[in-house]
Amino acid sequence: MGDNVVLRFQYSGKDTDIVVQDVDKVNLVDLIIEYWEIPEREQTPMPKHPEFTYIHKMKHVELKNDMALMKMFVDLPGRDLIYIWVGELQKSTPIVEIAQSLKASRRMNATESSDHIQPQPTLDQSNEPRLIKNKKLKL
Repeated sequence: MGDNVVLRFQYSGKDTDIVVQDVDKVNLVDLIIEYWEIPEREQTPMPKHPEFTYIHKMKHVELKNDMALMKMFVDLPGRDLIYIWVGELQKSTPIVEIAQSLKASRRMNATESSDHIQPQPTLDQSNEPRLIKNKKLKL
């Protein structure tokens, strides 16, 4: 496959587009995390316990794992644009829980990395010994 496909997530009247450059390499967890980042940046509402579905043969098909995502691309061949409907459930699905956990872990690692970065010395701050000329002290 390998062609660009726009996935248009629709929730509460708001469209969020994500471009998939290679459908053979995309995975659902990363796709969900990428979807969440856009409404967070734009400060638009998103469901606490989302469900992701697409329509095939007049039926909603749930995206619950990578196999279902790959099947979506097979079910809808040659499309440049695929709509993904975002609904809200009473509790999170296993794939959403995995995505939430991974997203939190990535945030934690990014924060820890930035906390541990030591400033690099400039030429004037280097720890190398300097040669100091002997000066005679006047008494």
